[in-house]
Amino acid sequence: MTQVSPPATATATAAAVSADAPQTWHVLLAPAGDLSGDGQLRELIRERRERQGGTGAIWYLQPRLVADLGLGQGPGLGEELEAVVTPAASVLTWLQLRFGGRAAGPLSQARLTTAWLDAEAGALPPGAPLPRVS
Repeated sequence: MTQVSPPATATATAAAVSADAPQTWHVLLAPAGDLSGDGQLRELIRERRERQGGTGAIWYLQPRLVADLGLGQGPGLGEELEAVVTPAASVLTWLQLRFGGRAAGPLSQARLTTAWLDAEAGALPPGAPLPRVS
């Protein structure tokens, strides 16, 4: 498991303290482009955020963030990975059935803070590439 937590400040409010407390999150890993390549993950996350407000309790980790956190190290998935993070195992299972990837074993969880996820992984996945018209 990977643990990332920004430094706490002396004037943190109760809400900020809870956002700065590391929690265990479920992580779906896949080779870069497998989850986000066709733009469907972007649309799913956007719709979920519109319906539920805020982040929708789902974040996309681009390959740089996955590497920085040391997620997916080991055999089987390749070198450049992307990920989706959520607190609910059922959401992760549904995402895996829909998009593929790996959510089993010790690589499927990480200890992160909500504040870190919001700041670093709050952006939507890339959009689908435009079709070539000749």
